[in-house]
Amino acid sequence: MANPTTDQGRGASGWNDAYQGYGYGRDYGGYDYGDGYYSAHPAVDFTVALSPLIEQLRAYDALRMRLQREGGEWADLRQMAQALNRRIMCRSPYGESYACLSNQSALRAMLLDVGGARLHLQVRLLDTRMPVYYLGRLHRDYWAEYGLIVEDLYLSPGYPLTDDRFAKLMDAGHETFFLRLSPFRQGVSALFADRGIRPNDSRRLDDLLYLLGRHIFQAAWHEDQRLGVMLATHFGLPQFRQAVELLYLCLSGELCELRSAVDEQVLRFFEQVYPQPAIGDFLIMLQRLNGGELNDIPQRAQPLFARLAKTFSRFLNRPAQWAPASRAIPLYKLVFANYSRLPLLAAALGQQGDVKEAAAQLNEDARQIINQILHREPTAGATAAE
Repeated sequence: MANPTTDQGRGASGWNDAYQGYGYGRDYGGYDYGDGYYSAHPAVDFTVALSPLIEQLRAYDALRMRLQREGGEWADLRQMAQALNRRIMCRSPYGESYACLSNQSALRAMLLDVGGARLHLQVRLLDTRMPVYYLGRLHRDYWAEYGLIVEDLYLSPGYPLTDDRFAKLMDAGHETFFLRLSPFRQGVSALFADRGIRPNDSRRLDDLLYLLGRHIFQAAWHEDQRLGVMLATHFGLPQFRQAVELLYLCLSGELCELRSAVDEQVLRFFEQVYPQPAIGDFLIMLQRLNGGELNDIPQRAQPLFARLAKTFSRFLNRPAQWAPASRAIPLYKLVFANYSRLPLLAAALGQQGDVKEAAAQLNEDARQIINQILHREPTAGATAAE
């Protein structure tokens, strides 16, 4: 498969002058089909090409948010209906495309004209029965477990994302998890700017995000981690989250390919953009391992994963009290009953003696597991949590 970090691609043609940023080639993220071939669909500056659609989405969401905060009258609902039904025109390389927010089939046809399969608009209904929108740019890879979202073109306020690392998109008639690497885009741009590379070079940003997703994040992140990651965030368990991501990378990653893909930019990413010392140190360690030691990593990680799962189970089974006069019940019952408001739950329970002690044990065991994977010497006074 062609390496997206080294393939230079072709320059844009004269379409740029006629279509406000359009051009043929892969300057803004063409597709690699595994043999170095990139599609001839025109490259697009989507922020320019889709500006009428994005402006209309912002106008609608401003009306929706005002109605949700302040209430309104029939005139406000009529104004929202007009915003949903107002005709929008976006230019594509093939001419003008028209749609309105209330006509999803026309919207899909417009996005297909403008950017092909690279664009996706997901519509959700809130509890108020009002629609919210997520417009993103995708990168698909035949060899990857997940598709990647490499750029957020528009995200409605209040759009339901339980886990910021993933978005569920309708794909080929099924809802499918996509990795969201788009929140890293600004940080990656700053990373390039530090090295004197043009930060607005979309191709370079896409290439690095693709490399990170293909070799690291599709293994280190998984949808079945969502509960653990959310609890780590709200109960203050940074070592636990690092250990979970590192163990998944050890058990699911193609470590030989990963070692070949690591360069200075990847290491700086895990220092500056997504600080994850465990993965960063692991990537450095890979460079000095021989083939036998590399093959031993999954075997060593398996019992450590089982050990961490047991410690996490003990954490979830610790007794906790929702109110001072209430009966203590296992923490997991309160977690699942309050899944949509974990920040409030953590604030109420995080300082209770049993819960705090169990969280400290979980974090400490995770730290020791990281040390074992990285062949670090144990710190003085550390005890193994069996």
